[in-house]
Amino acid sequence: MKESYLKEEDVIRVSVPLFIRLLEYVKWQKDITDTDIHFMAENLITLCERGYAMGMAHFTSIIPEDKIPASDKPVTSKQETTIPE
Repeated sequence: MKESYLKEEDVIRVSVPLFIRLLEYVKWQKDITDTDIHFMAENLITLCERGYAMGMAHFTSIIPEDKIPASDKPVTSKQETTIPE
C-alpha cells in the first residue's frame, strides 16, 4: 500500500485554465512582490478550506485587489457599459 506524503491541508484544487492564468499573471505583472504571491497563496488555501475547487470565476478573489488587471475587474452599476448594436 502506497502512503501519501501529502496531508489534506497541503492540497489546493485549481482548474487548469485558472492555473495557467495565475502563472501568466505572475509572469507579466511587473510590480508583483513576494508579499503579493503569499497573499495569493493564502487566498487559495482559504478558498480550498471552504471546500471550493477553484475555477476562472475565482481569479479576482485570489489576487490582490489593487493589482487586478482592468480587463478582469467586474463591471459595477456605477460604470457605464456599451452594448454593441
